[in-house]
Amino acid sequence: MARTTVGGHFSKRALEPGAVQALLLAVVCALGMLAGFWYAGRCREDAGETLRQYLERYCQLYGEGGSAVSALTAVRLYFGYAAAAFLLGFTALGTAVVPALAAAYGFTAMFSVASFAGSFGRSGVALALAALGVRVVFTLPCFLWVGTHAWTASLSMTACRGRRCAPVVRDSAYYTRLLLCVVWLIVGILCEQTVTPYLFQAAMQLTQTV
Repeated sequence: MARTTVGGHFSKRALEPGAVQALLLAVVCALGMLAGFWYAGRCREDAGETLRQYLERYCQLYGEGGSAVSALTAVRLYFGYAAAAFLLGFTALGTAVVPALAAAYGFTAMFSVASFAGSFGRSGVALALAALGVRVVFTLPCFLWVGTHAWTASLSMTACRGRRCAPVVRDSAYYTRLLLCVVWLIVGILCEQTVTPYLFQAAMQLTQTV
């Protein structure tokens, strides 16, 4: 519940986000994906060879049986967006920045997929799904859930601008779900380091035989 003080009197507002906020955040993420797809096409024109060399090196690392992403980088990739959204939920600044984070998430995800596809053709799609599929499966649900709650809290603070507002109160159920998100992301990091290299090798073998 969000508790607001107006003229010395307390009123309660439900903190639980509605379907509208969740849907809008998902739409913003989808628009970011469209922008990433468009920008990947521009990059192929401006720096196509450099991008292709980078992706070939990326494939080589996975092809050698290792991971192209270090453990520290995986932590940043898995927790970065969700952690930023969580912190922004404690300030009215999140009203504008949380949707920007959703757009950035969609942009980077689709840019990576489109870059693989542009450099390696149809086989690039399979390679991109193998390299990034696990990451998206684990990070997207957590980010959207945390981001929706954070955005709702920020909007609540913005709505009472000019009046005295008590801090947004998050109940135990919220922190329980947040803890589950943390556990889910840790499992994702372990899969990134152990499962993704095998998936990528399988995708490389599949694309070579097609």
